[in-house]
Amino acid sequence: MVAPQHLLYKMTWEETATAVRERRVVLVPVGAIEQHGPHLPVDVDNLLIVTLCEEAARRNPDLLACAMHIPYGYNAHNMGFPGTVSIRQQVFIDYCSDVCASYAHHGFGYILLINAHGSNHHLCEAIARQVSMQTPGRCGTFSWWNLVPDVIQGFRESEYPGGVGHACEVETSLYQHIAPADVRREKIGKEVAWNVGTYWYKDFAGGGPLSYTSHHHEFSRSGVAGDPTVATAGKGQQLLEAFCERLPALAREFREVVDHPRFTEPPVPA
Repeated sequence: MVAPQHLLYKMTWEETATAVRERRVVLVPVGAIEQHGPHLPVDVDNLLIVTLCEEAARRNPDLLACAMHIPYGYNAHNMGFPGTVSIRQQVFIDYCSDVCASYAHHGFGYILLINAHGSNHHLCEAIARQVSMQTPGRCGTFSWWNLVPDVIQGFRESEYPGGVGHACEVETSLYQHIAPADVRREKIGKEVAWNVGTYWYKDFAGGGPLSYTSHHHEFSRSGVAGDPTVATAGKGQQLLEAFCERLPALAREFREVVDHPRFTEPPVPA
């Protein structure tokens, strides 16, 4: 049996060295273990991001190599719901930075942290900047839904804002496509929790200008923020296909556009 050549954690060190020479872009999926309402397991973020990244890499093994995922994230706001695991922000930053720096140390020049948990987003930004400044590698990051906003808007039936936020139409649809047997369909219920103001509201399609995070149970008694009642496996398939189609183009652009000379010293005025 031949080991899959799109998964870094299934490669030998010699095969990894070959991937370095091929200038492959490393994908580091970043997830979390947290409550997703009464109808979804706590592995939502991990299952979604691992599936998206590994499938995209499987389809493009000459360009992409998928690393082992980061399973836990910063989750203090969801600790009111059992099953949630939260990692302190600095611990998370240091851990993920070390993971990415290890790949840079071995010669990978292009690393993408691809996030699936809202409260990891700002931390991944910090990590990517730190890795890019402190190692020979270039590190970029984005949250997966930001690659497919038009797809979400195209099938969307939930209200805006607030209908797509957490354990919602989007996440439930993708989970139904990937692992339908694990969805507790009889417990799916709507609770739109984040459409509360003119300047503070949250939604996958874009939030208000004010950033603020509270304990999740202050706004949602079920843990849901959105409308999973309109989720379908078909919508989930659309998301998967669009992501896998677009990620290679993003990775190529990242590899090509940022491949400029790196100087150890700033320019000296004439």
